[in-house]
Amino acid sequence: MKKKPLATLLALASLETLSAQATAPSQATLTWGAVHLTAGQAIVLSLAANTQAPPALPVELTLTDRSGNVVCRYSTMLNTGHSISLIIGPDARTAIPTDIYAIVGPDVRVLTPTLKITFPPGPTSQVDLVTPRLEFMDAATGRVVAIAANPHTSAAQ
Repeated sequence: MKKKPLATLLALASLETLSAQATAPSQATLTWGAVHLTAGQAIVLSLAANTQAPPALPVELTLTDRSGNVVCRYSTMLNTGHSISLIIGPDARTAIPTDIYAIVGPDVRVLTPTLKITFPPGPTSQVDLVTPRLEFMDAATGRVVAIAANPHTSAAQ
């Protein structure tokens, strides 16, 4: 029987590559860039995990001001089929029900909201298993004024 060392070496190399891809968690950072608040307006940042998403995804929601200072940072776990929302702006607790409120004063007019999601190990990107959304709402009535559904996505491994 003739040995095939090259074929064996290639097979082992491909197994090592697959193993490396399957063992490292990946992170995706989603941002819409700087958003501007106006008087009486709230920004609602939402993230939904579809039913194929892994259970208990670590999520970090961060708000930075125009100087890059962190105004708010909140970490939580997002479960399969669930969603989480953060409202940024004046006190809108009576008009807009949500999970997290970040009440900012009238002097804060420019903020950059960012979502960081950590996905479990897997061979492919799982960022399509979550749906991010940014809405601008009237803080007094809860009426949606505008929607920004397509954030800039950067993935890191």
